[in-house]
Amino acid sequence: LNMASKLLEELIPITDGYEEEIKCLQNKINEKKLYQSLTEDKKRTYDKVMEKGRAYYHANDFYTANDCYVFGMDITNHPIFDYYIGKMLYKIGKLDDAYYHLSKYREHGGEKLLKSLVYLNAINYINGNIEEIKKNEEVANRLKTALDIDFKPFMLARFIEKTEMNNSINK
Repeated sequence: LNMASKLLEELIPITDGYEEEIKCLQNKINEKKLYQSLTEDKKRTYDKVMEKGRAYYHANDFYTANDCYVFGMDITNHPIFDYYIGKMLYKIGKLDDAYYHLSKYREHGGEKLLKSLVYLNAINYINGNIEEIKKNEEVANRLKTALDIDFKPFMLARFIEKTEMNNSINK
C-alpha cells in the first residue's frame, strides 16, 4: 500500500490528462488506508455491517440493508458506505437521496466507482439528464481502458428497460 502511494505520487506529474484515473487510484488507496487505520473494534463493525448488509440485500430487504450501511457509515465514516447507501436508496426508489450518496462516492470512492456510475446513469436516465450520462460513460470507458478493468455495465440496459416498463404500466 505504501509502495502504491509512492508510485502514484511519482506518476502524478507525468500523467497530464488522466485526472479521473489518478483520482480513482488515489481513492482506492485511501479506502484501503482508511480501513487499515480503523481500530480493531471498528474493523469488526465494518466487516459485520458488510456481511449483514449483503445478507439483507440478497434477501431483497433493502430497507434493513440500508440501515446496516448507515450504521456502518456512522461508525467508520468509510466512503464505501456512500456507495452501498446510494445503491439501497436506489432500490427502494428514493432517487434524489440515492443520487446524493452515489455522487458523494463518485467524488471520494474508488473500489466501486464504475458500479456507482451505472447507478448514477440509471438515475440520470430516469431524470432525462442525457449529458450527465455521456460524461459518466466517458469517465467509465477511460477508467476501464487506462486501468485495464474488465467491467461491462450491462445493468444500465436493464435499468432502462425496467424504467420504461414501469412507466408504461403506470400510465
